[in-house]
Amino acid sequence: AAGSDTVVANNIIHSTPGKGISLQYTGGCDNCKIYNNTIYSNSLVGIEIAADTSNTIIRNNIIFNNGSTVSDSGVGTILSNNLTTDPKFVNATANDFHLQSTSPAINAGATLTEVPTDYDGITRPQGSAYDIGAYEYGGSVTTQVATPVISPNGGSFTSPQSVTITTTTTGASLYYTT
Repeated sequence: AAGSDTVVANNIIHSTPGKGISLQYTGGCDNCKIYNNTIYSNSLVGIEIAADTSNTIIRNNIIFNNGSTVSDSGVGTILSNNLTTDPKFVNATANDFHLQSTSPAINAGATLTEVPTDYDGITRPQGSAYDIGAYEYGGSVTTQVATPVISPNGGSFTSPQSVTITTTTTGASLYYTT
């Protein structure tokens, strides 16, 4: 059939006016796999499996805050290790879908040899098991901070000079090296 053995993995699909992932191949999609995707806040359905589709495996996906979670008209669809409750993203409003340390997606996935790394290229797993969604939690998240202000700003000095570095980002650590 058209689309046979297709793997859809490590995608971040959010805020569309329609469907997140839709398997609607003409002639169906046999033995297709939807693995480790983050599907968030799409207007219609998170994942749609059409009638011509058979033996689809939907595993390790975050499917949250969509019009509906999964629409399955296929035959033999397997759903496991998917998260449909609040995944505790770092900041979905700012499109940061990394996981907070308290996320229920951490270490809750199945091992999938087809998905050895996450969206950022980080090796899976980082903990005792695969994480659910496109990102593997690694224990630290790098976030953008406001541009630091350095004063005095530039110039040449012939004697030691005190320098002040400040930022408006709460909790940010600034490091200075010479």
